[in-house]
Amino acid sequence: MESSYIATEEQRGNALKLIQALEQLTGKQKEVIFLRYFEELSYEEISVLTNISVKSLYKLNNRAMATLITFLTFVIAQR
Repeated sequence: MESSYIATEEQRGNALKLIQALEQLTGKQKEVIFLRYFEELSYEEISVLTNISVKSLYKLNNRAMATLITFLTFVIAQR
């Protein structure tokens, strides 16, 4: 029972960190991350929806991921 509680609390903590990391992104970066990873759309599908070229979407995604990695690495290092 106690280990289940600890696991739940850890998941909540991780979710909070992810939300904080996502808040570091620009609006377009958030949109690309949401459509790509949560809605599981291809870059071509996202391009049609957003009227942004596929090449630009790759750049937006890469910058967003770099921001997320940097933020989360910093948060974890502070533990």
